Amino acid sequence: MLNDPSEIIRLATDFPHFVKTIEELTPGQVCPPLHLEIARALVAGHDFIAINGFRGAAKSFITALWCCWHIWLNPSIEIRMASGDRARVKQFNLSVATTLQTVPFLQHLSPLKPGAKPLLGESWYVPNCKRSEFPTFTACVSKSNFRGPRCGILVLDDALPSNMKFAPTYQERLHENLQDIPRMLHPAGAGQVFLRHGL
Repeated sequence: MLNDPSEIIRLATDFPHFVKTIEELTPGQVCPPLHLEIARALVAGHDFIAINGFRGAAKSFITALWCCWHIWLNPSIEIRMASGDRARVKQFNLSVATTLQTVPFLQHLSPLKPGAKPLLGESWYVPNCKRSEFPTFTACVSKSNFRGPRCGILVLDDALPSNMKFAPTYQERLHENLQDIPRMLHPAGAGQVFLRHGL
């Protein structure tokens, strides 16, 4: 597939096509129109992206592919994912790592050896690339704020703990914490922020 230079260029410049290609490489997987709609939203050129949708719409999965796409384009990028739900942190981490492990043209970026079980810590580096000060990918539980080292991309997935979702102060706390985001992003590079709420 990657013997065709035009296909390499298209995968590198057309994220929806990247998503469709990855899904077609997965046995039994189809790429519904909603997945492509989410993919288009992620590359619409906005600095701040909010994705709201029903559970099972593949918001987290397409976002994980978006992270893989950026790692493919720039293995030195620093991506940070934060969630108030530890299980979601673990699942997002595994989605990114296993995609890199199982997709043939991404395997050279995988932090896992071929066939290895995806038992990863919460941060890891892409192998054989120039290492920056911080890991390529970091996933963490955000209990009350999003402060941390600077990164090129910040993903917030169900940003605050679930026991706060329906508290009267939830929106106020979320708004307050979002003020920290510009200080967390590199002034250059991808610099994209995006936020999603699970419903």
